[in-house]
Parts: sequence; C-alpha cells; structure tokens
Amino acid sequence: MASVPDLAEAVSDLVFELDGDGKYRAANRRHSELLGLSPQALIGTSFFDRVHRRDLAAVRESILRADAAPVRLRLHKNDGSWMYLEATVLPQRTDSRQHVVLVARPVERLAAPHALRDSEDLFRGVLERLEQSVVIFDVERRMPVYHNPGYHHIFHMPRDASRRRAKEFLAHVHADDRENVARWMDEQFERPTIQSYRFLRDDGSLRWIRGGTSLIRAEDGRVIRMVSIVEDVTEEREAAMALRDREERFRSVAENIPGAVYLLALQDGPELIYLSDAIEDLTDVPADAFRSGQQPLLELLHPGDKDSYLAEIGSALMERRPILVLFRVRTNDGGWRWLEQRGRGVWNSDGELRLLGGAIFDVSERMRGDEERRDLQLQLFQAQKLESLGVLAGGVAHDFNNMMGIVTAGVELALLRLGSDHPSRALFEESLEATRKAAMLTKQLLAYAGHGIAEVQRVDLSEPVLATCRMLERSIGSKIRLDLDLPDDLPLVEIDLAQMQQVIMNLVINASEAIGQAEGVIRVRCGESQLSPERARLILGAEQREGDVLVFLEVEDDGAGMSPGVRARIFDPFYTTKAEGHGLGLAAVLGIVHAHRGGITVESERGIGTKFSVLIPVAERLSEAEELPAEDLRGEGRVLVVDDERVMRETACKVLSHYGYTTLEASNGREALDLVIQQASQIALVLLDLNMPGLTGYEVFPLIRKIRGDLPVILCSAFGELDAVGRLTREPATAFLAKPYGARDLALGIRALLRDCGS
Repeated sequence: MASVPDLAEAVSDLVFELDGDGKYRAANRRHSELLGLSPQALIGTSFFDRVHRRDLAAVRESILRADAAPVRLRLHKNDGSWMYLEATVLPQRTDSRQHVVLVARPVERLAAPHALRDSEDLFRGVLERLEQSVVIFDVERRMPVYHNPGYHHIFHMPRDASRRRAKEFLAHVHADDRENVARWMDEQFERPTIQSYRFLRDDGSLRWIRGGTSLIRAEDGRVIRMVSIVEDVTEEREAAMALRDREERFRSVAENIPGAVYLLALQDGPELIYLSDAIEDLTDVPADAFRSGQQPLLELLHPGDKDSYLAEIGSALMERRPILVLFRVRTNDGGWRWLEQRGRGVWNSDGELRLLGGAIFDVSERMRGDEERRDLQLQLFQAQKLESLGVLAGGVAHDFNNMMGIVTAGVELALLRLGSDHPSRALFEESLEATRKAAMLTKQLLAYAGHGIAEVQRVDLSEPVLATCRMLERSIGSKIRLDLDLPDDLPLVEIDLAQMQQVIMNLVINASEAIGQAEGVIRVRCGESQLSPERARLILGAEQREGDVLVFLEVEDDGAGMSPGVRARIFDPFYTTKAEGHGLGLAAVLGIVHAHRGGITVESERGIGTKFSVLIPVAERLSEAEELPAEDLRGEGRVLVVDDERVMRETACKVLSHYGYTTLEASNGREALDLVIQQASQIALVLLDLNMPGLTGYEVFPLIRKIRGDLPVILCSAFGELDAVGRLTREPATAFLAKPYGARDLALGIRALLRDCGS
C-alpha cells in the first residue's frame, strides 16, 4: 500500500484512510471485520455517515485541524449497533491532495455511559412527545425534578409551575374535589392510587383530570422517585355523561310510554338487551323473569296464536319491513289479554341482522271495541232479519190468535153449559188444552220475532226447571250425571217462562262445559229461604227486606272452578275465558234475574267446582177477584167490544152476555169513538183491540180518555210494542189482556178492573 503500510494489517488497531470528502480510500482487515463488511465494500463509502450525529462535529474538527490528540466517537456497525472508538488523526498529502489516516482502537468502557445517555435521550424523547403530563418527584424533598411539555398542555400553567407548592396547585382544583385531591397527593408517596378531579385553568375552562402515580426504588428498596402521570379526560368524561344522558332519556321515554319497550341482540342467537318494567302490567309476570330467561314470552301465548306470531315476525324480518303482530297472552286470573307487538330489525353494512327493537301494547280495549262493533253489525243484521220475520209472523199470529180466541172462548162457554157428567165433556176439555198449546206456540214465535209481549205467570219454579233439565239431559254428555232436587210445594213466583228457561239453560250448559270431557255431576236444586243480610244487597227493589221469603235455584258442578279474578268478571259483557264465544250468556242471565227483582250469587274454587244461586222473590198474594170461583165472576154494565175481527168480536160479546153484561160492538176505531161520544155515560168498560187497520187502538185509547177520563179500558193484543203497552197500562183504570184469551180470562179481567175502579 502506498498510503497504508503493510504493517497496518499486522496490528490490532483499526487503520483506515479517508480522502478529502471523508470517503474511504483504504482500510485494514481489522476495521472492516469490526464493521461487519469486507475492505472492498468500504471503499468509496462515506465515513461521516457512520459517525453518531452527536460525535460528528468533534470528529470533523479534529480532522480539519489534523490534531494528533485522541477523539472519541461512535461508529455505526453494519448490524445496527454502535462501536465505541478512540481515534488519532494522521494527516497525509499525496499527489497534491489532502488525505488523512486514522488509527483507532475499540474502547468498551465508553459503551456504558454512552448507552445510559442514549437510553436517557430515548426516554426523554418519548416523554417530550406524550400528551399526558409526566412529573417526576424527588421523594425525599417531595419536590418535582422533571416535567414534560404535557404538563403545560393539560394545565395551561408555566413550565416552572410544577415546582410551585401544592397549595398553589390545589387552589385551581374544584372546591368540591379539593379536599379529596389534597389527601390523595399526600398519600401518593406511600400508597399510589388513581384519582379523578376537576381543574380550573387560568383561562377559565374547567377540565376533568385523571391522575395516577408509581414509585421508583433503589437497589436497597428505598423509594427515591415518584412518577405522576396525569391525563385530560374531559372529552371522555363528557362523552360518558352524554351517553348516560341519552340512556337516561331513552329509559325515561321507555318507562313512560303506554307499553313495554324491548331490544334484542341477534348476532349469536336472541339475547335480551333491554326490557322495560311495563311488561309486568301486560303479562302479570315480573320483568326480571323475562330478563333472566326463566319465562319465555312464547309460553304465555294463546295456542292458536303461536304459529301466526312466529310467522309474522319471520316474514317481516326477511322482507325488512316493520313488525306488526297481534296475539293473546294468559293472565294470572286465567283470562286472555290482547297485545300488539311493533318492532323493526337493524342490519349492518354487510346485511347481517344485528338488532330487533320495538314495543308491546295492551290493545284489549280496542279489540273489545272491534268485537262490539262486529256484534252490533251482527245484531243489526239480526234485527233486520227479525223485523222482516216479525212482519210475517205478526200478520199470521194476529189472525191465528183471533181464531184461537174464538175457539177457546167457544169451548169454555160450552164447558160452562155442559154438566160435569156429560159424555162429551172430556172431548171439549182436550180441545181446550190443545188451543192453549197452540196459543203458546204462537207466543213463542212472536217472542222470537221480537214482537212478543212478556207474559209474567205465577208458577212453581220446580216445574220449568224440571222441564228444561229433561230437555238438556241428552246434550250435556254421557259422562255427566244430572242430579235434581226439586220440591213440589214451593211458594209461587212471578216469572216469564221463556226468559227463566234461558237462565236455566245457560247455567246448566256452563256447568257442563266446566266439567268438559271428564266424569262429573251437575246438581240442580230448588227451595225457599229467608233473605239474609248478606243476600239482601243482591235484591233489586225497595220492597225487598231482610227476612222476606225467597225461592232459590242452585246449579252446582264439580268442574275446574274459577280463580278470584275470573269470578269477579264473569258477568261483564263480552268477557269470556273460552277460545270461542262473545261472553254474553251470563250477562244476559244477570239482566233477566234483575228484571225479576232477584239476585244471583257465585261460589267457586279452582279444582273444586262452582255453584250459582238464583234468588227470586215470592209472588204477592192473589187479589180477592182473582180468587173468586167461576160462578162469582158475573157482573153487570155495558161493555163496548172494539175488534176488527167479526167472529172474535161476536164471541167476546157472547162470553160477556153469559156473565151478565150487556154489549156494544165496534168493528174499527172510528165506530168506537162515535159510540163513546154518544153513550159515554152508559158505557161501563171498553174492550179495545190495539192492532186494527186504519185508526189503531194505540191512537183510539188517548182519544177515549179525552172524551171520558175515568172510563175503564182493557187493551187486547196478540203482539205489540212492549214500551208502548207498558206506558198505556200505567194509566189509571187500564189493564191488559193478551190474545188469545179464554172466557174465564175475559170475565176475570173485566171483574178485576171494575172492582179496582169501584164499579
């Protein structure tokens, strides 16, 4: 080598030559090996690029001065590490160009302090770039020895503020947090913890601060430093508070809407995220039972609604449309409540269904209203149908009743004239019984068509009960036994037979349905009892008093029984525990019983059975006129018979003549008024048919009263408007006689009215 002697290869030092630009011209093998390169790879590369930036100035100056004094430097090795050298510069001049030769040796003792400084530089560089405030305290003096720029960034305090006393720092802490922060600062030197507090900057802004500390110990275990790391969490705190506010607003809305709000996560199967407490009001099941999974909603659904419920939710989610489904749930009282569920699915950007949320509402009242409207429409249709039927039935029944009245009155007259031992008497009696049955059929037809006049009769209650139960025996099921206890000496009651038959049928059929397909017994019993204080409040009518005699009808079964909640509502219109039906049966029963000035009680227990008790007041004692025998029904006076049916009119006159009355006849309303005007003082009573062509009896009656206000009038009809007849019969000196009537009925009615009027 011209510039590097061969001797350089024999020494352990690093020998290398640089040109005027600081590039390698030559290097011994020792130098290239320590750098991790071949000598050829070094040639032409920059020496200065390998020098540590902090040592570069000193090395350049040494080369520039050609100073023989040693210079220390760090040289970057090919593996990324640093090689610590102590080098001497030897200036050279060759071919009129300046060159230098450097002789260096590795110095390992320099590595440790340099590494420490490098580590400190790295540590400081990291701390300088942190947004958090980092303050290092000397524990012995309890004074800060370092703080990074983050301190000023967070607290907006001067760089030397960290050296101020704690009292000055605490003055900026919110008054409500100051005491806790002061205690926390004292405890950190012994027991590091985390503390959050509010800090008031000099610019007037209030920030939320969260700080924590850690302790640094010497090798002997002594605590020598405390590091305090503080961060500004105002945005985080405000975001959390905003989230809590939104949650509170959502919860407030959810808890106050008239329904139960729900939210389900659907990522890994349905998971209930939220359910408001209002679900308990809808299902009678605590909300926690749904939240814990102990009570699935599907188990409460009506069996007939489960399939449609699941199908609607499934199809709505598949079609990505809002959910709207109606269903029934069983309540604690054993009834069914209508609920409406509304909801909507939430999908992510990948089209995956993630959430399902909505609300459930009680729509029982609305559903009952819909049912009522449907029932009213059905009733309107039924009324229209009955009105048409009534027109037909009324015309037929009017003529038929007139004919039956003629037959009945004629047969009765014949029986009055025949001796008790006459051979034909039995035939006449059978004919009379047949006419009565025919009249009853006509009345039933009119009642069905809505034109029947309720006919109250004095009967032994055991008789209609026995007849109705015998009729129902085949329809209640072969496994159910009907047990009757019906005495034959009950006091008489005043009832409408058709309505009372409806009461008996409803109670017995309900008892049968309560037993169902199982074996059981229905006990039907009649009897009499005195009105007890407990039952006195059930009787409608001021004339009923404690101790009065009542006739009762009991229908008892050993079926499933009722819960207290169901028992309290069974008489409500449209309430039912059956899957089908409108819940009007027992409501009608209650109305009929109350119309008879009676009451009804219910005793029931789940698993034991039910007993209905119907209480009817005993009929009043018959008047003297009603108790008179046939031969005492004779009277005197002139009776005006008004009827458009000639044969009926003539038959009535014959009956009245038989009982001693004189008669006048009028075939229509106009003739009747003329006779009343002409002979007002001579007429003792008017027998007035209400249903006549032209001027009807309803129109003639008030005109007669204008002519002579005290003239007794008996109104006659086979059918009529109940309200109109009721208003007319409330007039003084007025009575009603239903067609067809017999001879004795006519005589008894006239005698009773004349007696009441003092004639």
